[in-house]
Amino acid sequence: MDITPPTISLAVTPDSGITDETNFQFDPIGSNDNLSPSQELQIRFDWNNDGSFDVNWSQLSIINYQFSVGGGDKTINMQLTDGAWQVDTTVTIFVNTRPQAYFTATMDNDNNKLYHFDASESSDYEDGTNLEYRWDFNGDSNWETGWLTQDTVSYEYPENPAYYTVKLEVRDHNSLTNDKTIQVIVTHYVTDIDGNVYQIVKIGNQWWMAENLKVTHYRNGDILHNIFSSSMWKGLSNGAYCFYNNDNSNGLLYNWYAVNNSRNIAPQGWHIPTDEEWKQLEMYLGMSQSDADNTEWRGTDEGSKLKSSSEWNNNGNGTNESGFTALPGGYRNYAGEFYVVGDYGYWWSSTEFGSSAWSRILYYSNSAVRRANNDKRSGFSVRCIMD
Repeated sequence: MDITPPTISLAVTPDSGITDETNFQFDPIGSNDNLSPSQELQIRFDWNNDGSFDVNWSQLSIINYQFSVGGGDKTINMQLTDGAWQVDTTVTIFVNTRPQAYFTATMDNDNNKLYHFDASESSDYEDGTNLEYRWDFNGDSNWETGWLTQDTVSYEYPENPAYYTVKLEVRDHNSLTNDKTIQVIVTHYVTDIDGNVYQIVKIGNQWWMAENLKVTHYRNGDILHNIFSSSMWKGLSNGAYCFYNNDNSNGLLYNWYAVNNSRNIAPQGWHIPTDEEWKQLEMYLGMSQSDADNTEWRGTDEGSKLKSSSEWNNNGNGTNESGFTALPGGYRNYAGEFYVVGDYGYWWSSTEFGSSAWSRILYYSNSAVRRANNDKRSGFSVRCIMD
């Protein structure tokens, strides 16, 4: 009869670590029994000391385990048996979870060089939001701030336009860190692949070009063909542009195949607006959702707010309250004929509608905005919106 329980021993290395990173090594090899050889001893583990064993009985050996949930001190229970006796022991280790870094960047409404950063959504499993924060605002690996306890901060960038990589690092009270990066843009203008420079304007939460596109190459440098011939224009099913009667003062006219080309005519960081993004612009200027969803002429004075304060025929100028500065560039129809410069402005969206595509139209004697679907072979003006 076995009247003596086995001797249980458990060592753990290391005694502290990080969730989902540290492999803890649990060593029961020092356990022994006066009657049974070590190869007959068996062990099992309860990683959370909750009375439920997480590992089935196995021979005496070193066990590696990585914790997926932190919480600070953790007590682990190991049970040893020689077949007659079962004995238990516990060890306590410290398991910490890295904090989660998260922040938003919001451009100031009145100063597009000033950004407001908010890291209040950063959190830590053990510490909640009791964190420290530091910031690198321009991606040069130098911290512009030391460790701060407040989770919001503002930073004004230099005048020169550029993309900046902003990095946030957060730290918990055990000095574990994590970080997150995002990009912000500081600019009063944007430049296309040809070197044309465009003024930009913020309308609501959108950044728009304040001028019509004039680019003659795709973003990758491929040539976008200028088609003079009406008969050639009519037969196109690939991207092309033209000048209205060889005059580019109002920008170029593009068929929809150029708008939809995967090589992109918009500058880096910009794209052709979708039909929904046009609606967002119109609704910010006062149009109702139901009007925005309709076709033909919609709204009240949104068109006037978009139109430039000059260049429109018969004193049909707008207030340009939005800063959009829409010009009456006319259009080229699918047959290659030019029409109504000075009276109308036509702009593409990137959204198809069956065999046609959605557009926006302004008219000198109307203060509303027309939403229509047009033949993709038509030549319209193009505005770009920031990604």
